[in-house]
Amino acid sequence: MAINRKNIDMVNGSLNKGIISFVLPVILMGILQHLYNAADVMVVGRFAGSDALAGVGTTGPISNMILNVFLGMSAGVSVVLGRALGAKDDESVHKIVHTAILLSLIGGVIISAFGIIFAESLLKMIDVPQNVLPHAKIYMQIIFAGKIPALLYNFSSAILRAKGDTKRPLRIVTVSGAMNVVLNLLFVLVFKIGAAGVALATVISQTYTALRVLYILVTEYDNTKLSFSKLKIYKEQIKEIARIGIPSGIQSAMGSLSTVILQYGVNTFGSASIMAGNSAAANIQSFYFIIKNAFHQATVVFVSQNLGAKKYERINKVVLCSCGYMAMFWFVEILISTFGGRFLISLYAPNDMEAIKAGAIRLAIVGASYGIFGFSEILSGALRGMGRSIYTMALSLISNLGVKLLWIATVFRVVKTLPFLYMSFPLGWLMALIAYYSLYVYMINPKRIEKVIR
Repeated sequence: MAINRKNIDMVNGSLNKGIISFVLPVILMGILQHLYNAADVMVVGRFAGSDALAGVGTTGPISNMILNVFLGMSAGVSVVLGRALGAKDDESVHKIVHTAILLSLIGGVIISAFGIIFAESLLKMIDVPQNVLPHAKIYMQIIFAGKIPALLYNFSSAILRAKGDTKRPLRIVTVSGAMNVVLNLLFVLVFKIGAAGVALATVISQTYTALRVLYILVTEYDNTKLSFSKLKIYKEQIKEIARIGIPSGIQSAMGSLSTVILQYGVNTFGSASIMAGNSAAANIQSFYFIIKNAFHQATVVFVSQNLGAKKYERINKVVLCSCGYMAMFWFVEILISTFGGRFLISLYAPNDMEAIKAGAIRLAIVGASYGIFGFSEILSGALRGMGRSIYTMALSLISNLGVKLLWIATVFRVVKTLPFLYMSFPLGWLMALIAYYSLYVYMINPKRIEKVIR
């Protein structure tokens, strides 16, 4: 395999340096990608009103839940490809890359068709108010129409992440993020098409990212080079990707389902302002998710590559290093959520005091406790990297989703206030952390690790 200095060596040298070199571009890339939606929400909230803002914000949990089923397969690609790269198995690497790209195209078509056809029905299932529904429906249908390039980009970037290349995707997203902001302002302020305009801007920008990252793979010089004429679903590789990816996708989808249930709880208050405040806080909180997700991804690929290289002693060091960095970011998140909540929400809904109050409550409870989620996802990433996705899925369903559902169905029904609604999240995350830690301690035994790669 040709040596590419753009890639991080995950099986040799300092883990502290390697992980932070991996994570920082992923965080920056995630922030820029999230600016798609942040710009959508901010432009709509300031120039199209609270109904349109609520419409844009209320679609996120549903679209994410459906998309995450397929994005779990991209997580499977990272694990399987990382293991093949660590073992220097060039033939498997070639087959995994071409299977992944074709899989992303098939998945994109399925998601787009489903979302466009059933958008209104899905929104009615979570009691979106009639004054918000038209904005939410058109935004959701256009966003789903763009899921083909979205999935293509995510699978392609998963291939690059698996070999430690996080810098080139960052440069691509930098350009597309600026493109999205400009198009948002153009469609909303000039053409006056509100929620539909910001959705269209996002789809155009995502199409650009997909085409650019595809160009990288097609012109690559190592064994991850893509050839469209060789696209094929290889039986053994798809089985391995699915074995890890399907449980990962279900786990992610169930996490999004809990957010959908939370959105339903918010909608029961019947206030567009509360919905708008919740949407703004969720949008800010998504920046925290980017940090969590970066360390999760780093843990997955570092563990999988070291597993393939049979350097088992480095696995525990990967987890400890990632948790140390996560603790530092959590401290910053606590400060922002506690002392800057009202100011940040006011950037989205400057003249709506009810929205500002509701959003600040969510940040103070959910945002300030996000580090618990971060630690649990690092452990989940280590278990996924070791090929134990089905176990993490089962634990997540029981400890995380189960606790949230039980809390909302019991305590929230008795004490119907926003603070009691939002408390379901840190409680669920804490239970998941305990469950993942227990399984990780059991799995880290070298004899059990050996069984994974046999």
